[in-house]
Formats: sequence, structure tokens, C-alpha cells
Amino acid sequence: MYIEHSFTLIEHSLHFLTPNKGKHTMKNITSIKCAFVSILIVVFAVNLFGQDKEINRPKPSKVGGVDSFVNAVFNAYGESLAISTAINFIQFEILEIEDQGDGVTTEMVITNGAGEDVTKEGALLQFGELLVRATLQAKNIEQIKDTQEGATNSIKSAKGLKKVKATAAMVPAGKALVYTLSESLKQVELINQQISSIKAHQNN
Repeated sequence: MYIEHSFTLIEHSLHFLTPNKGKHTMKNITSIKCAFVSILIVVFAVNLFGQDKEINRPKPSKVGGVDSFVNAVFNAYGESLAISTAINFIQFEILEIEDQGDGVTTEMVITNGAGEDVTKEGALLQFGELLVRATLQAKNIEQIKDTQEGATNSIKSAKGLKKVKATAAMVPAGKALVYTLSESLKQVELINQQISSIKAHQNN
């Protein structure tokens, strides 16, 4: 929204600066556009990376290679957020219970996000399904990463505002890619830990 509004301001500003009689050649107008655009991209990038919240999918740039990459990244990013939500939905804690003698036994209590009890078998089933999703996600995001260079190269042949929008779109896409790559590894590791912990207490 911010970047789109800024593009409109650029066009109006350039129109004001270039009356019909014209002091500026088309080359000069292009230079002015590039100066405005460079400033916008820097401000946009600083503003985006300074935010600690969900990353928004940018609007299509009409540059095919970039838009395909951006869509793939943000589809994977959305799946990453969904997996994290599903992992956190199942919670468990280990309670220590004193024996009649001198020892202490432990008991695992598993609940879901609604506070309802979940059996160990039910939790293992859900975590097993999540592990399949997270493993596929980790492979998928690595494949998407391999297309980043091609997407970046496709910007070179773009013209005018399409080039600007495509360049700007790669900023949040890059951030979403880095986040998803990192998160996918953590998710697989965490799910395996949860499964191992439940199995260790399954016979208690």
C-alpha cells in the first residue's frame, strides 16, 4: 500500500516538474524517476526489516519470474506459520508425583489449545502427521531457494515501474524465504523432540 501510493506521488511530481514546453529531456525524466525510486526502495526496506510481525505478500509486479518466485515463497511462508500454530496447539507438561516411599514418579499431561486432554496416542498421531508436513516443507523451501537467482535475473529485462515493483517485491520475499528456511529446520527438530518425549513417557 505504501509503495503503490509512493509510485503515484512520483508520477504526479514528475508531471509537475516537466511542463509542456519542457526543460527536461526524456533521459532527464528517467534519471529523476530512478532517484525517487532508489530512495523509496531504501526507505521501504528499512521500514520492513524493522518490523517484528507477519510479513505481507507484495502485489504482483507483472514480471513473471519475480511473481512466480514471490508466490512460491509466500505459499511456503504461510505453510510455515500454519505448522507452527499446529505444533503449539498440542502442549504437555511433566508432573512429579511423590511415591508412598522415598521415590518420585513422573506423569505427562497433554492438552490441546482448548485445554482439552489429549491421549499420548492421539498426540503421537498428530505430531506424526505434522512431521510429514514439516519434512516436505523443508525440502520444498530449499527448492524454492534455488529459483531465487533466476527471479533476480529476470528483473534485468523489465522496464520502468515494472522493474521498480519487481525489485521492491523481492525485499519481503527475501525476508520470508530466510525466515521459512530457518523455521523449517527448527520445526522438524522440535517435532522429533516432542515425539521422543511422549514415547519416553508412554508406558508411565
